[in-house]
Amino acid sequence: MPLRWINAVLLSWPLWAIAQQQATVVPPEIDAFGAQYGDLYQGATVYEGDFTGDGQPDALAFVSRLMGAGGNGVITEAQLFTRIYGALIHSGTVQGMQAGFPQRIVSWQTGKIEIEVLVYQDGDARCCPSGKQIYSIIPPS
Repeated sequence: MPLRWINAVLLSWPLWAIAQQQATVVPPEIDAFGAQYGDLYQGATVYEGDFTGDGQPDALAFVSRLMGAGGNGVITEAQLFTRIYGALIHSGTVQGMQAGFPQRIVSWQTGKIEIEVLVYQDGDARCCPSGKQIYSIIPPS
């Protein structure tokens, strides 16, 4: 019985207090970052949580843009934003991450974010990655 009560209490906390949550609206600072791509900017999927340990929700944004020069390819880059004095400041592009489609946050803690992404396997059509990979992101401290 005590275990059920503890689970109920944990599930009732705001997600960012214990881990992360997907933002329902893209913060203006992230849209402004995406605007550098002009008409190629396609939007962003944003997860908020505290990765710096200061108690303020920072952000991991998957910013999408068209490749340009015709075609229908989309590039998605993982960008980190640190909250400083209430504003989200771009703090880096995640390097070395295989292009993939973010599926879910596996874990979010101070100093490390793990995400599951869909990745292309040999023989996959460019529309349809079939593999899954867990990717670790170490935010700047």
